[in-house]
Amino acid sequence: MSEALAGLGAKKGTEISKQGDWTIVIEPDKNVIWSFAPENHPAYPAMVKRAVISEHGSVFVKMDINCKASKEACDALVHEFIQLNENMRSSFQTEEKKLD
Repeated sequence: MSEALAGLGAKKGTEISKQGDWTIVIEPDKNVIWSFAPENHPAYPAMVKRAVISEHGSVFVKMDINCKASKEACDALVHEFIQLNENMRSSFQTEEKKLD
């Protein structure tokens, strides 16, 4: 996971920040958000890649997860991010309606 984080950090244009204990890397040119679990998280080591995609007037989030923890911890992480994705998608659709 640290190799992936280092590689992303070396890419031009990426933005790295902390949200709570999580390390977040944004690739704005690709509309991709990477989330790296902190060492104190039950799903550590884990990283989540989310790509925000808009097609045919709809917004959705394509998600890939790499989780090396227990099945239970990884399943909980998946459910947590499914909810975050739904919140993000709803937010984007609300913003698009305001612009219309």
